[in-house]
Amino acid sequence: MVCFNFYIFDRAGCCLHYHEWYRPKSVRQGAGTSADDQKQMFGLFWTLSNFTATLDPKNPNPIPLGAPRKIGEGCRFHSFTTNTYKLHFLESPSGIKARRGGGTG
Repeated sequence: MVCFNFYIFDRAGCCLHYHEWYRPKSVRQGAGTSADDQKQMFGLFWTLSNFTATLDPKNPNPIPLGAPRKIGEGCRFHSFTTNTYKLHFLESPSGIKARRGGGTG
């Protein structure tokens, strides 16, 4: 598996670190700027985290969609796979979020 790029965000969505190893298309062909790309990636994390916390089958009092939640509260997603890549997500107790995307083959 090839590691394409790596992001580290703080709890407010600010990108603390970004490293790119391989990117088939430049950012300009997609999101526009690196800052736009980072905002879209954090938005993806935030949306998936809130969606999975809302649909948590083990929680008798579900969190409303989009409501603020504590770190680690509710069901969390760890990865998802498409036909071209797999995204891994880690959220630490300090609120630091890391994302690594790599090719599947």
